[in-house]
Amino acid sequence: MNWNQVTQAQVELKYTATKTRTPIERQYLLTKESANHRLREVIFTPVSEPYSYRVKYFMEDGKEFQVSEKQQRSPVLYINDPFGSMKRVGLRAAGDLDTEIQTIFLDVKYEDDNNKYTKSTTVALSKSQPFFDWDFPAIDDRVGKVTYKGTIQLKNGQVEEIPETTTEDITIMVGRKIEDVLTVKVLPNLVDFSKVDLVIVSLDYSDKTNDINEHHELVFDGSSKAPQSWVLPLKDKDKNKYDWYATFYLKDGTERKTKMETTPNLTIPLRVPAA
Repeated sequence: MNWNQVTQAQVELKYTATKTRTPIERQYLLTKESANHRLREVIFTPVSEPYSYRVKYFMEDGKEFQVSEKQQRSPVLYINDPFGSMKRVGLRAAGDLDTEIQTIFLDVKYEDDNNKYTKSTTVALSKSQPFFDWDFPAIDDRVGKVTYKGTIQLKNGQVEEIPETTTEDITIMVGRKIEDVLTVKVLPNLVDFSKVDLVIVSLDYSDKTNDINEHHELVFDGSSKAPQSWVLPLKDKDKNKYDWYATFYLKDGTERKTKMETTPNLTIPLRVPAA
């Protein structure tokens, strides 16, 4: 016990014999001058059950910390500092750290309301550090809540806010939530590249609720006529429709376009439209 921080500790002991149901309750006050106490009682039956104990600490700065009830069987009970346990909170980045997210900045706070004890830290998650384990001393590692808030710095320069959230979870996922992935495969197998110089396929996706507007183009020609895919993470897996059209540049100098089509289809077979 660090008596420079703790002025005294109040220990409450409880034991109930199974056979006689005789309850025993005692309280002891530990101080620097009186740090040891002994309990001896006749219970007329073997000691077969664990005893329970609870400790309330009185600190030098006037604060009081009470640890939740615990059980023990040892004939010698050691009372340690109130910060005798460590708590770990795991922070994990969620989302595309390769092409979409630059850095996730977090302000994290731990609160043990019963003991009026708080700890806080600031964390930056990125591709080079996608997770962080926050270890800190706790009065009771079984209680307490974590509150966090922050910002997501995207690679395109945009910034998204992470609203203040409170949780009792010890592992927290933060970032851009990906509900599903849209994968569209475009097949040029039906295109006669002896007559077509170039094909440009334009694809557009919009999700106004989640502020997503994506445009992508795939290019095919005589030297690049293998199937290609467009992969897009979705914030809402039920919004899986996209728009597409294709422009064909023919060897005779003319061009033809397909009509704009809205579809959830995952495969697009390309065909040169009629003149």
